[in-house]
Amino acid sequence: MKVVVAPNAFKGSLTAREAASAMAAGVRRALPDAPVVEVPVADGGDGLVDVALKALNGETRSLAVTGPHDRPITASFCHVPSERLAVIEMALASGLVLVAESERDLLTATSRGVGELIRAAVALGCARIIVGIGGSATNDGGIGMAAALAGRFSDTVLMWITDLAYAFPDLLAIILLRQVLLGRNWPIIGEGNPQIPGFNGVLLVTVIAISFVSWTTVARLVRGQMLSIKEQDYVTAARAMGASPWRVVRVHMLPNTLSAVIVSATFGIPLAIFAEATLGFIGLGVPPPNASLGSLIGAGLDSIQVHPVQLIWPTLMVATLMLCFTFLGDGLRDALDPRTRR
Repeated sequence: MKVVVAPNAFKGSLTAREAASAMAAGVRRALPDAPVVEVPVADGGDGLVDVALKALNGETRSLAVTGPHDRPITASFCHVPSERLAVIEMALASGLVLVAESERDLLTATSRGVGELIRAAVALGCARIIVGIGGSATNDGGIGMAAALAGRFSDTVLMWITDLAYAFPDLLAIILLRQVLLGRNWPIIGEGNPQIPGFNGVLLVTVIAISFVSWTTVARLVRGQMLSIKEQDYVTAARAMGASPWRVVRVHMLPNTLSAVIVSATFGIPLAIFAEATLGFIGLGVPPPNASLGSLIGAGLDSIQVHPVQLIWPTLMVATLMLCFTFLGDGLRDALDPRTRR
C-alpha cells in the first residue's frame, strides 16, 4: 500500500510542508513498510510560496517591504528564472500572521508590500506572476498594491483611456460632444449671444469638441518620448546626483519633448480645419451670419450647375490652408529635430 500525504497549511500553527512531514512520520510509525509520499498543497493562502518552491524547483527572493501597518518587514517570493515566473504570497507581506491580535484592523492595514513584491518580480524580468491572496490582513481592494506600482499602474490605466478615445471615430465624437455642450446653460459655453466678446458660444463649443478628440495623438507621442528620454544617460546622472523626480521631469525630460509636441500640434491644425469644414458642410458649424468654409462649400454645392465658382473657391481655400500648415509642420520638424541637421 502506498500512502500519499497532501495536507494544506494549518493556519497559525504549521505550514503545509511541516504538516506533511508530521503526518508522514506518524504513518511510517504505524506502517513501517508502506511507502509514503509527501505532497504539501496550498490554496493560495498561507504556505503558497513554500509549496511552490518545492514543486517548481524555484529560488527564494527576499527583500524589505512595507508591512500591513506601514512598518518595514522582510518578505520573500518564489522565482523560477527558467519559466520567467514568480509566485507571490500575500500573507507573507500583508498577512494576518504579521499582525498582533490587538492591532488587527482591516480599515487601516495596507497591501502595499504585495505591490512591492510584484515590482521586484517585474524587475527580475518575470513575464508571469501568480499572486495568492489568501490570509490577508486588509480589505483595501488592492489600492495599496496599486500605490506601490504607481508608475506602471497609472501608465497602463491612462493608456487604456487614451486608446479608447483614439479608437472612437473622431467626427462622431465631435458631433456628440458638440450637441451635449450646446444643450447646457453653462457660463461661456452654450447657444445665444456671444459670452466672450467677438467669440460666439457655438464657435467655442466647436473648438472644444475638436480639441477633445485631438489630444490622443499628442499624448501617445509624449509618452513615447518620455519612455525613451528616461533611459538616457543624463537623466540617470541627474537621479544619481539626488535630483527629485519632479525636477528630473521639469528640467531634463519635458523640455526635450517640446519640439515633437510643437510639430505634432502643427500637423494637427489641418485636421482641425478639415473637421470644422465638415461640420459646416453638414450644417453643424457656426450659424449665420458667421462665415465658415464648410458652410460656403455646402451653399456652393446647391448652385454648382449655375455658379461653380461658389464651390471652387472655398474648396481651394480649405485645401490651401491645409497644405500651408502641412508645409509649416515639415519646416518645424526639420528645424527642431537635431537628427535632420547636416
